[in-house]
Amino acid sequence: MLAITGAASGLGAALMERAAAQGWRVAGADRTAAPGIAALDVTDEAAVAAWIDSLPGLAGLVTCAGISADTPVLD
Repeated sequence: MLAITGAASGLGAALMERAAAQGWRVAGADRTAAPGIAALDVTDEAAVAAWIDSLPGLAGLVTCAGISADTPVLD
């Protein structure tokens, strides 16, 4: 079992697809639930721990959850 956060889009979604294609059982989470993806606030340690504990045979965790903004780093 491979757990992936940020699984609803971008790199997380691509990793979910690739891992499943290679035979991994995958569990995805994102801040908003989607088909096959659990809703999870990764800033809530208790919620993350409960999600991880609910995954039998967990072999790996990929953390792709993040936010981005279209603002310059420097003025």
